[in-house]
Amino acid sequence: LGHAEADGAQLVLNSPVRSITAVKPGLFSLAIGAPGDSETTVTCNKLVISAGLHASRLAETMEYPSGYRPPPTYYAKGQYYALSGRSPFSRHIYPMPHGAWLGLHATVDLSGRCKFGPDIEWIPQIDYTFQPEKLAQFLDFIRTYYPGLDPERLHPDYTGIRPKLYREGEPVPDFAIHAEAQHGHPGLVMLFGIESPGLTAALAIGEYVARLIRGASN
Repeated sequence: LGHAEADGAQLVLNSPVRSITAVKPGLFSLAIGAPGDSETTVTCNKLVISAGLHASRLAETMEYPSGYRPPPTYYAKGQYYALSGRSPFSRHIYPMPHGAWLGLHATVDLSGRCKFGPDIEWIPQIDYTFQPEKLAQFLDFIRTYYPGLDPERLHPDYTGIRPKLYREGEPVPDFAIHAEAQHGHPGLVMLFGIESPGLTAALAIGEYVARLIRGASN
């Protein structure tokens, strides 16, 4: 963030974008404001939509030439259990995949803390509620590669939701990065379905998006 701000960027929090209008080629108007607040309008020549779970909803507020439609986003919820005390592993453990799901893997962070997950549950809307009733399922799966697991050492950690571009059982597509060639608006880049390993690929994705934006300036 410091490097970005040194180059003139600004981080603006608590300012959700309600809708986007393409005023003319290369000019966008963003309606900004939390529910119940007055609306503010910001205009720009270059726009990157990287809104995660909300990318499709935000992209759907725009109109597009040539009949383009943003891909829908589906929600896959996953939760983690953390292991108290010393980790039995010194590295990550990935069991054999179950179809498109990688299973409940063990992840060891830089402090040596171990957690297990995520599981997968397809949900119709965003809901981060932790479900402790899944503990038995976690225990059964983890014990396939860690039979000595003491259930008293497991405790709820957190939940997350992955933005998917496919429904359960469908073929798994790649990330979707759409620019003018796809939707027809110069200066607009939209990112959909950037889940794992999106963080690992973040720098490469950023460089690619920057090339697309620079190309729109030529």
